[in-house]
Amino acid sequence: MSLQIDAIYDNGVLKPLVPLPLPDKARVKVTVETQLSSETKISQLAVVEALAPVRAAFASLELSEDEAVEIFEAEKHMLRRERRE
Repeated sequence: MSLQIDAIYDNGVLKPLVPLPLPDKARVKVTVETQLSSETKISQLAVVEALAPVRAAFASLELSEDEAVEIFEAEKHMLRRERRE
């Protein structure tokens, strides 16, 4: 039998939000997939929106995806160095 349910992890215990059709002490295999909080989703949306002009700039320069990633990585490393100084 396979079920997909929502649960809450609380104080070290995974608690299903609905009753399960299982006998007491039944052994089960659990796969955990976390859900993003609304705050995290808003943060990710803000980043996506902030990067829109960057994507447009790369597109206007007719760079390949590899070239754009290489430039982005170089810029990221430069910003990290500046933060450490």
